[in-house]
Amino acid sequence: MRAGSFLKNLKAALVLSLLSLSIPGPQLLLAQNNAFEGGPVFSEQQLLRDTNAIQQEMKKARVLQENYPDSAIHKFYLALKSSFALKYNRGILKSLTDLGVLYHIHNQHEKAIIALQAAIPYAENNKAGYTVVANIYNAIAYRYMFLGKKDSAAHYYYKALDQIEEKKVDNPDILANTYSQLILFWVNLNEEPDQAKPDDKYLATAINYLSKAEQLPQTNNKTLGKIILSKGHVNYLLHRFDSARFHYRRFIELAKLPEMSIFSSFVTATYTNIAHTFLTQKSADSAIYYSQKALRKIEGEGKDTGLFITASYNLGEAYMLQKKYKEVVTAVLPALKIAQTQPISSQYEGHELLADAYSAIGDYKLAWEHQKAYAQLRDSITIERNIQAISAMEMKFKVAEWNKELAQKELAISSRDNKIKTQRLWILGTLAATLLVILTGILLRRQAIHKQKINALRMQQEKEMALLHAMIEGEEKERNRLANELHDGIGGLLGAIRMQLGAALKANHIDTVNGEFKDILLLLENAYGDLRKTAHNLMPEILQHEGLEIATGIFCDRVRRADALDIHYETVGKIPRFRPTLELALYRIIQELLHNVLKHAKATEALVQLAFIGDCLSITVEDNGIGIRQPDTRSKSGMGITTIQERIRKMGGKCDIASAANHGTSINMELHLTGKDMLYLKT
Repeated sequence: MRAGSFLKNLKAALVLSLLSLSIPGPQLLLAQNNAFEGGPVFSEQQLLRDTNAIQQEMKKARVLQENYPDSAIHKFYLALKSSFALKYNRGILKSLTDLGVLYHIHNQHEKAIIALQAAIPYAENNKAGYTVVANIYNAIAYRYMFLGKKDSAAHYYYKALDQIEEKKVDNPDILANTYSQLILFWVNLNEEPDQAKPDDKYLATAINYLSKAEQLPQTNNKTLGKIILSKGHVNYLLHRFDSARFHYRRFIELAKLPEMSIFSSFVTATYTNIAHTFLTQKSADSAIYYSQKALRKIEGEGKDTGLFITASYNLGEAYMLQKKYKEVVTAVLPALKIAQTQPISSQYEGHELLADAYSAIGDYKLAWEHQKAYAQLRDSITIERNIQAISAMEMKFKVAEWNKELAQKELAISSRDNKIKTQRLWILGTLAATLLVILTGILLRRQAIHKQKINALRMQQEKEMALLHAMIEGEEKERNRLANELHDGIGGLLGAIRMQLGAALKANHIDTVNGEFKDILLLLENAYGDLRKTAHNLMPEILQHEGLEIATGIFCDRVRRADALDIHYETVGKIPRFRPTLELALYRIIQELLHNVLKHAKATEALVQLAFIGDCLSITVEDNGIGIRQPDTRSKSGMGITTIQERIRKMGGKCDIASAANHGTSINMELHLTGKDMLYLKT
């Protein structure tokens, strides 16, 4: 698989999320930025006199910005300079951010960055303003990605993170948008996704942010869609292509909702991503199917140049796997003609495909021409990347020098400040000593009370754990007793009946193959098999001998063969053996969750994942069914969702449930374990 296609899909899918900014009004007013003094000049009589007129002018400009950018720029500058004259900070902020969007639409990314940077000081000093600043940082980072300045992009992505964490921004849409953009940023850092997985540090950070986004309360399907799509991207990077396609298909289904129309190009890109996974696995038929779906969607909605080129190349490569060389030319040649108006990075893959196809057809002249073009473009790209690498190193060196100079200045200032602080400390020391004596008495008293509460809470938890263990042991003894009775008692009796009936029929020369006794013997055989299966489920010997990881895998495989449910089972990290009562409790919970999926979810696919990282055991069960209605969480057959949550809580863990109507359910359980919970680590 040729490198680069997947990254182009991800870049195309990110554009829509950054073309709009929600801007409340600011309170701080600074001097007009010099970068905008060269705009249109307005006399004092031309300036707008009230805030309503400024808002109407910006509204007119937004209508014109795509098809008439010069007129839109004139109106935005009129609104901006009128806002400065009136000291109308909300107008300043909205004018600058709207200019940033306009410049981005028309590929003037440097101007877009200047406008957005100038807007930051005018954000309100409250939660709404903090959210705006985080959004602007994300937008600036994305513009730097377009310019190929990944260091600067990383700087602003991290500023967005700092803003979110320091100012405690809790808007779920902004958080999910930031985390999903970070995942795509780290994906783009890996330039050869088909050759090697990205560095562990990037992948671990991406998964960490995705986990945070999953735990956020979902207020709308757009946020949920970004999270599901990001899960698909992360699974792709891990080369878990089945899981990636599972999440990609969930996203496509969710995107069919009316309010998800903004994700139209995301769906097209997702089709090309799915095709790419099949190409990686050399599955040509499936790759052709999804590439053609992407191309039909592009044709129906108007050509998206980047996605059209990528989908056409994917289709050509799939035909190449089938050795249908004329179809390769038909698919790739129109895309290459369009790509020749684009950056060279979108051209060389088309030349390579056509060179191989023409060579196989026997048209060596055209094959040589495309091979020559491919070699020249590849050399140009290599040179360009080397120049970028050198520029990046120079930038890092300059930043290090600036930091060094800044540190020296800060040291001098710090030395002077320390002298002043020393004098203040002597004055404050006397007061502090007096207060310390008083506070120490208060704190000791509070500590004693707090310790009593902790001891009482610990005793209550230990009591609950003891009751839980006793209940589990009691249930398991009863299960074992029933299993033994079924297997040794009724099972033996059914076996004896089967043998004696067979012998009697044989002795009387009765046809058991085609005769009337055939169904009786078959029913008896099925009853014996079902009895043995039930007995084994009641007393899972494999759990005692092999542990939770293998027992869960065998159970999933057994369900997959017996029911119309495609279960994907996977593990992350090395899963150790745990103490028997813990393994048994977790195994029963997994059984109950899968039984609920089979009985209630109406799902066709499910995912069971065990992960052990550090001291944390994570168990995830997901399906693509109808979701859980609110009453379902309180009353179910078997344990019930509420009972499962309560058991996990008593074990010292937590259980999170994410569900959307007709778009599946995700249940995640986490337990932080200690040495006494583990027997040994599997090697």
